[in-house]
Amino acid sequence: MQWWTHLWLNEGFASWIEYLAVDHCFPEYDIWTVFLANNVSSAMATDALKTSHPIEVEVHSPDEVDEIFDAVSYKKGSSIIRMINDYLGSEKFTKGLQLYIQSHKYGNTTTEDLWNALSEVCGEDVGSIMSTWTRQVGFPVLTVHKVCDTVDDGLVIAIQQDRFLTEGGYNGNGNHMNTPSTHGDTSAWYVPVTICEAADSTKVLKRVLVPPSARTEAFHVHLPGGSQIRLNPGVVGFYRVQYEGSLMAPILEALGEGRLEHRDRLCVLADAFALARAGRVRMTSALTMASSLHCEGDYVVWCELREQLGKLRSLIQERCATSKDAGGTGVITPFEGALNTFIIHLAEPSFKRLGR
Repeated sequence: MQWWTHLWLNEGFASWIEYLAVDHCFPEYDIWTVFLANNVSSAMATDALKTSHPIEVEVHSPDEVDEIFDAVSYKKGSSIIRMINDYLGSEKFTKGLQLYIQSHKYGNTTTEDLWNALSEVCGEDVGSIMSTWTRQVGFPVLTVHKVCDTVDDGLVIAIQQDRFLTEGGYNGNGNHMNTPSTHGDTSAWYVPVTICEAADSTKVLKRVLVPPSARTEAFHVHLPGGSQIRLNPGVVGFYRVQYEGSLMAPILEALGEGRLEHRDRLCVLADAFALARAGRVRMTSALTMASSLHCEGDYVVWCELREQLGKLRSLIQERCATSKDAGGTGVITPFEGALNTFIIHLAEPSFKRLGR
């Protein structure tokens, strides 16, 4: 790297390459699921805060360097490298890397040098796409609506984007909002989106690049009539998805019937709770989704469930703190008791399967 501003070129790439190497040598390790739990989840948690920073941060003196050794440089950096690799295709991406390394051997580079090499190989302006990810803070949430589904037009969906913030999503009356949070941010991204069948990630229906203009004007996608859809199979894209209307029903059905791969179960679960915490949907929606996982057997999905339900328990305990008695001994409130019953319902099948 030419200067500390481009720190992520070292650290983000190194983080991505270590997982790529393990997957190549030991595919049975399912290392990309670990990547989702360790890197993507942590990066999104940090980057959903107003206090986050862009991947590329102008560093004016060495005294500022320590401030950017964090989850954004390492984990978000590696996540967007994984995303652009998937968007361009591994073959083109590898050729672009070879050109980048050959052109700058024995020298230092900038982020633009990488984008230029990839653009030359792919014939696409990679710099314009990726600068929306490296020079802006945050990441998008895509809101998906069904426009129509007819014999003549097929299924038409509308996608809009908005910056996702953990603290956004309530109107002035304290009620939940179903529309993007009005936090005054105008960030917008080029978002590589893969659309698949709701119950089968291998059945890809279309790949599109959602433009920044989808911030203010819906981006329409035409699909085969009668399709039941889901976005972001395999959780390669660095964004959250909010489905409106009837689009969520087939995903819940597939989830309840155990037809989603474990990475996709992890994705829809994490999105549901993140949207609920941000006030974009009701918490009951996230709990309804969680209830579909009462026979869940994957460790990473259970880790996500444990974390999300633990956060909910902490919130309930905090809100009900006034119910503590004068002696300081805590009592189980009806809300916490109901949550305990719900957790037992989820865990009991696995508990019985594993044995006491």
